Amino acid sequence: FRSIVDGEGNVTINNEAAAQALDRAAGWVGNISPPGVAAYMEPESLGLFQNGNAAFLRSWPYVWAECQKEGSPVKGQVAVALNPDGGGGHAAALGGWQLAVSKYSTKQDAAIKLVNFLTSADMLKRRALVGGFLPPRVELYDDAEIAEAIPYFPEYRDVLLNATPRPSTVTGLDYNQISSIFFKNANEVLTGQAEGAAAVAAMEEEMTRVLAAP
Repeated sequence: FRSIVDGEGNVTINNEAAAQALDRAAGWVGNISPPGVAAYMEPESLGLFQNGNAAFLRSWPYVWAECQKEGSPVKGQVAVALNPDGGGGHAAALGGWQLAVSKYSTKQDAAIKLVNFLTSADMLKRRALVGGFLPPRVELYDDAEIAEAIPYFPEYRDVLLNATPRPSTVTGLDYNQISSIFFKNANEVLTGQAEGAAAVAAMEEEMTRVLAAP
């Protein structure tokens, strides 16, 4: 299973593969990961890695650009790879930044022009070159200038096309609650407070209750 909640709104997290994945990750904490890793936010994780105190970092594409900046202790020493394949394919979550124009805006024409500019190929290419951000325009993964500046970039075409969307559309206004339920229970496994099987069962019960509420 590659989803928490499927496209029909069914909670799918309560399965053996998900439970085993959580238990396996919990086994890394205090072993190959620092004991406090379950409490890290992005800046703490990046700081540990960029200062040369971690061999691997699971994060977002901007990290590569951060690590190549002048003064970075790991400049020129960082490579990028796909997430490990645990048997069900290389998993990646599809997210992004959404731009919208309010129907109540008194400056709709100007706002629409701004959105069109920010999502243009030229601007997305600039974001890729300067910040390492992955563009939603597939043709940019063939851009020679980007590939020269960011060697791993062409590999991410398939990542983009095969990523699993977050269940924000199907869960609607309940998305924040569903997300909180997931990370709360997952964190309990990582910190040794629960087993994987109990955590995914709790997730299913809590998520189903939230989604069923009027």
